[in-house]
Amino acid sequence: MKTVQGNIMVSALVLALATNAFAQNALQFTSANATSEGAIQLHWASNSNEVYEIDYADSLIDTNTGNIT
Repeated sequence: MKTVQGNIMVSALVLALATNAFAQNALQFTSANATSEGAIQLHWASNSNEVYEIDYADSLIDTNTGNIT
């Protein structure tokens, strides 16, 4: 379970950093956790009339190249 929570936090951090680089407004996560089924739940402070995109990857780092996927 710690691995899942660690992956969630790393995913949220990568998403937040990527969003800050390309978005006009900074994305502010209020919480990130795993459900009992293993699903990832992200909560953030949203703005009216804005579109958010969540991308999924089965791993964060390519083990062959060491690059972020």
